[in-house]
Amino acid sequence: MKCYQKVIELDPKHAKAYFNLGFLYASMRDYAHGEEMFTKVVALSPGFLDEAYFNLAVMQRGQGKTEASLTSMEQAVAVNPGNSAAAEYLKRWKEER
Repeated sequence: MKCYQKVIELDPKHAKAYFNLGFLYASMRDYAHGEEMFTKVVALSPGFLDEAYFNLAVMQRGQGKTEASLTSMEQAVAVNPGNSAAAEYLKRWKEER
């Protein structure tokens, strides 16, 4: 975590560092901090934007933010219709409503 935080300190627009830091927070089930990191990735709009939206949706869902998570997952699919994992999660989550 310290390494990614240092990278962000040196380059506040380093999307991969935010993404990886978000993933580390997710692995610790710290969904609020994970959401914060993935929100920053989305704002930077990198080439892996669909993955950032996907992970943002998972962080939001982990906090019970159902509508926000659906919106984020819809964005993941909109950015990359070929993201079959995002499409499947979106379908499942909508069915659970």
